[in-house]
Amino acid sequence: MASSPPFGFFLLSQGYRLAEASRAAAFEYVALPWGVLWGFLVFNTPPDLLTLAGAAVLIATGSTRFVRARRSNPRSPPRPRRGGLTAHLTDVSI
Repeated sequence: MASSPPFGFFLLSQGYRLAEASRAAAFEYVALPWGVLWGFLVFNTPPDLLTLAGAAVLIATGSTRFVRARRSNPRSPPRPRRGGLTAHLTDVSI
């Protein structure tokens, strides 16, 4: 259990290293539903109106951004990857 948060932060940092920051940052919003769920299960606190309103704003802006990006460039080719974790591990000399 104690190794779970460091492993999660490691994966998050690798995501920021390998992807564009604007793309990777969108996945941080996954913490909102988890926070609401844990708040309800552990503390028996249902989400209040401000939490739901904030979640609605985040969902609306994210959806709008996604749709606009698709409309502006519907068939963009996939971006080449920049090495990855294994490329850095093979470059290490002992």
